[in-house]
Amino acid sequence: MEPGRVLIAEDAVLYLLSRLATKRGSKVFVKVANNFSLDRDWHFWCAPDVDLLEVRADKTVIAYEAKGQRRRRGDIEPVGVLEGLGQALTYLDLPVITVSGVRTFDGGAPDFAYLVHGSSSPELLDARKKRVVDLTPVGFLAAFPSDGGVDSQAPSTASPIAPQHRCLAEIVPPKPNPLQDPRAKAFLLEHLSSLEMFGEKGRSYRRIEIAGRAVFGVAV
Repeated sequence: MEPGRVLIAEDAVLYLLSRLATKRGSKVFVKVANNFSLDRDWHFWCAPDVDLLEVRADKTVIAYEAKGQRRRRGDIEPVGVLEGLGQALTYLDLPVITVSGVRTFDGGAPDFAYLVHGSSSPELLDARKKRVVDLTPVGFLAAFPSDGGVDSQAPSTASPIAPQHRCLAEIVPPKPNPLQDPRAKAFLLEHLSSLEMFGEKGRSYRRIEIAGRAVFGVAV
């Protein structure tokens, strides 16, 4: 448990990531599930939902799996060592894109994927997380509260792909997605408008905005 510390819930982590992405000119989509509600002969779906999909100005596509702390019996329960890693690995093969009901591509769209854990302060990060995540293509980020002492204690960013902010630290840089199908990425980029329901005007974004501002305030 982490008594007496600021709780960094999943929605707050997603807010931090989305705000940083928007500030650098990216398009962001939250809790990306499917577009079955649209009347067309092609569809995409994600299982599990992709917590955050960022499309940068240079067309780099990054998928983020976020896990936050939970309050339990008045204390703060830290994120489990491997929590969310399986989901982040699944992102490498998403979204599934079908045309006339048939999967069209042999891999996923993202160039990179990150697992992101909320933590009350840098010293609470478990070294096992780095060792295990480093065995995979997935990168690992840690998000801290604005008063968490990140400037002096967080590991320095080693990867140019990582978001830059004093409340965020890259622990493991991501490797290029070994399951990417460039055709899937090109198709996704061509049809980004079909993701607008998951954008900043969507219901999910409004929810994470409330949680994120409560934690980070003007920090982002």
